[in-house]
Amino acid sequence: MAKILEAIRVVERVGFDKAGVIDLTAGAASSVYVSRETAKGLNFIDRANLVEDGAAPAYVVLGQVQLNNVVHAPLDEADKNLPSEAADQLRPIAVETYGRNAVISAQQVTKILRHLGIDDDGRHCIHEKKLRRKYVTRAGIEAAGDFIRTKPLEAIRAFGARNAIARYEHEHPPAQAEAAQPQ
Repeated sequence: MAKILEAIRVVERVGFDKAGVIDLTAGAASSVYVSRETAKGLNFIDRANLVEDGAAPAYVVLGQVQLNNVVHAPLDEADKNLPSEAADQLRPIAVETYGRNAVISAQQVTKILRHLGIDDDGRHCIHEKKLRRKYVTRAGIEAAGDFIRTKPLEAIRAFGARNAIARYEHEHPPAQAEAAQPQ
């Protein structure tokens, strides 16, 4: 009981949103358990490979540590976008990019997420197994929108119907479309 109280005091001092747990019982490979929000703010140096995101501090990992054990904290309400709601938010970008008759559906949002490799990655898209729901986070919607804006030809090929792809290619020949894409 004393060890539990000591651990709670440490977590309280650090802050519940910034604390994690290291399981050293796994032998050669220890496990780090942190919330998704805590994991977002960490950068690790692993075997001389710098993995960084922004200007957050980096940590040197000595030995074998598995960094894939992220404890999922409750999802923020703003990140609980069903694919149909994500489609509604992406529709203005589709219209801006492909013209006023452009549409985007929930299934097409899923195709974009799969194409980008972020479907069910725990950051951009989360499959909640208990409720059998799929949520697209704000980061997922932003990534999909950026993809449509910066690579419109690749995007429409990933999610569009054949006639929509043909119409876009006719209006923007591939050489012209690729040259017009921001670098």
